[in-house]
Parts: sequence; structure tokens; C-alpha cells
Amino acid sequence: MNTAPRGRNLPRVFARRRIAKRTVIQANAYRDSRGARGEGDAGHTRQLTQRRSTRIRVLLVHRSLRAYQDAFQGNGDIMLLQPDSEFFRYLKDSKGGN
Repeated sequence: MNTAPRGRNLPRVFARRRIAKRTVIQANAYRDSRGARGEGDAGHTRQLTQRRSTRIRVLLVHRSLRAYQDAFQGNGDIMLLQPDSEFFRYLKDSKGGN
């Protein structure tokens, strides 16, 4: 049995094929655009996370320095620290050491 389009049905068949191709092209473009958008959103979220963690670290350092500044307001202030205290570890790390 021959199923090839004939005669008057030929324009309708071609129109349906064009519509089907257009639909496939649009669906593929939509899929690709969603993938690209997802990648862009992921990159943006990664940047925001990095900036936020940097801001938090800066805030914590500032707060620590402010606390030390407030602790040494008088002339006779003394602070006893052990050599392996977090304060000395921080100073060592801030100079590039481990």
C-alpha cells in the first residue's frame, strides 16, 4: 500500500510537516535556553556564595580586632595569652603561614 501524499492533500501534508519541524525546532531551542539559563544561575549563585563567605570572614576579623581594641583602652591593661592560642594562630595565618 502506497502512503505517499497525492493530489489535493499534498499542501496540507507539507503544512503539517512544516508545523511539526517548527515545533521541534522551538522545543529544542527552549530546552537549550533553559540549560544555558541554569548554568548562568549556577554561576551567579556560586559568585554570591563566595562573596558572602568573604564578607563574613572580613566581618569576623573586624569584630575581633574591635574587641581587642576595646580591651586595651587603659594604660595598665594586660592580656595573658598562651602561645598556641587562637589569637596567635590567626596572626600567624594572616602573615601567610599555616
